[in-house]
Amino acid sequence: MQSSGADLARVLSEQSFVTVKLPTDLQEMLASLDLEAQAFFRTNTATAQDIERSTTAWRTLVPRANGGTSLLGFNAPSNLKALFRYHRGCSNMMTWPSSSFQAKVEACECRLAGYLIECFDTVCAELFPGRAISYERLMSSTSECQKDSFDPNPLDLFYYYNTGNSGAFNCDPHVDRGLMHIVYSSSPGLEVFDPRTGEWQQAGGNDAGDDRRIPGTAVVFCNDAFATITSEGFKPRDQGKAEVRTTEVPACVHRVVQGNGPRLSISMELRLS
Repeated sequence: MQSSGADLARVLSEQSFVTVKLPTDLQEMLASLDLEAQAFFRTNTATAQDIERSTTAWRTLVPRANGGTSLLGFNAPSNLKALFRYHRGCSNMMTWPSSSFQAKVEACECRLAGYLIECFDTVCAELFPGRAISYERLMSSTSECQKDSFDPNPLDLFYYYNTGNSGAFNCDPHVDRGLMHIVYSSSPGLEVFDPRTGEWQQAGGNDAGDDRRIPGTAVVFCNDAFATITSEGFKPRDQGKAEVRTTEVPACVHRVVQGNGPRLSISMELRLS
């Protein structure tokens, strides 16, 4: 478990993920949202009819700058999980289950965004002191035509039903497209691939292999865009040969496995668009 900037940068560059001890105020905010979100999902996903009603009541489609749409609020992307997604700047476009739920989601999003940006900037400053990489600088270089009217960083509340076989996948191994991710959950399920050992391990568990969560912690990991911008460079294409990239910070390969009983995960991803 790491907290200093140097340690955070070192561990992320070595294995692409790290368990961090959260500030006390953020711990309390997440724990409060966790309880309210679990109650919301339990009530509104018990049957197929509940899920259909919830999708009708709390799903919102918001137009994007690229001509597509962003799906906010409640959604059931598969028969394995439900999702509630929020972007800052979209509150007035959404229908909320309650004012309490809205207030806790908005507060957690604001605090997590600040924490994650601080982590990102700290790691970049430690690993690449001469390259002046920061989230604000990267955002300022993003083309205006690519920017939406709302903040690009999604706060996701995932609710995994875990009604199948324990150990089966809720989410197959993958790498996310953004810069950096933070995931908080009071239950096991998230697994990360350790490139040093070539093995999968429970994220955020105790060092001795105990699957119980370490209180007050979250998992931070690097995504594909971070691996791209921290690359040493690109070799030019030569007679049809594929472009080769070397990177100093690997993107974290991760998956979600089924466990015993429902699991809530509070996840935020730092993106540029």
